[in-house]
Amino acid sequence: SQCIHGTGHGLVMMLQGDLPRALANCDRLKDGWEQDGCYGGAFMENIMRVTNPHHPASELAASHHHHEAQAFKALDSTNLLYPCTTVTERYHRACYEIQTAAILHYTRGDIAAASAVCDKAPETMRPVCYSSLGRDISSKALRKPEIGRAHV
Repeated sequence: SQCIHGTGHGLVMMLQGDLPRALANCDRLKDGWEQDGCYGGAFMENIMRVTNPHHPASELAASHHHHEAQAFKALDSTNLLYPCTTVTERYHRACYEIQTAAILHYTRGDIAAASAVCDKAPETMRPVCYSSLGRDISSKALRKPEIGRAHV
């Protein structure tokens, strides 16, 4: 699964941030499981390009494309559910599964503010958004409940 997920990351890098084209390439994989893994990597890389541009992989990708404009607006600080709000429904789950990484970036780690953003997700995606937030809280809390409770 890591190779398929990495393919999504690589597609976004190779296509200079053109998330829709990367997702379309993920669609070419042979089964839904592979497609979903690829979508997840693509959405994660889309966020990483903004939130962690100095990551070695991001810098390597950027070094090969100095003069090319980004083909797709990665994130929107005025609409924290973007790009999930613009992609077709087939990609919603994969997008909302990682979107809280972007939301927390823009809310500077404010869990209450991030929860309020998840409240605005489409009803069917709210549980996915909250699950994503739970994963991020667990990670920030080093999987120690007492630390996690302090962040909530």
